[in-house]
Amino acid sequence: MTPRQMIKIALFVLLSLFGNAVAQEGYQPHSHIEQAVRDYVEKELNKLANPNSEMTLGRLNSRLKLSQCAEPLEIFSLSKFNPAGRNNIGVRCHTPRFWKIFIPVTIKFYSTVAVATNPLSRGTTITTDDVVLDRRQIANHLGGYFTTIDDVIGREVRQPIRLGSIIQKNATNAEKIIKKGQLITLRSGSSRFKVITSGKALNNGTLGDIIRVQNSKSERIVEGTIVAPGIVEILN
Repeated sequence: MTPRQMIKIALFVLLSLFGNAVAQEGYQPHSHIEQAVRDYVEKELNKLANPNSEMTLGRLNSRLKLSQCAEPLEIFSLSKFNPAGRNNIGVRCHTPRFWKIFIPVTIKFYSTVAVATNPLSRGTTITTDDVVLDRRQIANHLGGYFTTIDDVIGREVRQPIRLGSIIQKNATNAEKIIKKGQLITLRSGSSRFKVITSGKALNNGTLGDIIRVQNSKSERIVEGTIVAPGIVEILN
């Protein structure tokens, strides 16, 4: 037997042994890999206590053959977990053969939020005819949103809102609890001694706003802070 023939026989034996080992070892079921990723993502989502979420896993190539892992699959992420968008979740096995793959996972959050039933222009005061509650995806609404109709009624639109759009908090101003020309109560003095009189608001305002007011008795115009509906604390 020539050296060349001996090499061919040796290679044939090695390949046969490798093939038998793989055949005995088997392949890791794709369903096990996907379930391990789902369990990992659900664990991360449970930390947020938000049940209104959906995850979508990228599909593994049906031709992908990975050796059966002899130990529990290791799940990891190379970056901080993103609870409202796309993640690449890693899965790896160390024995009997090392392998590693990444599976894309997209997460969407949903909530019942206030939605505009009419186009709302700047300066509009929102009424019950302008809003309805609807289940929407909220992950990209960083400006905040309203979950009850009562929270949005009376607010003033500061940015145009399209029909069917989620009404975001940063697109509105708080309800004006004092209106220009309204008769109001004026308070002044210290915590130990208060002077209470009547007056008239010269500006619109919400809680905490500083507005101009006119004393009904002296007709003097001063500034004060709105501390409650119809009540202004005069600045000293």
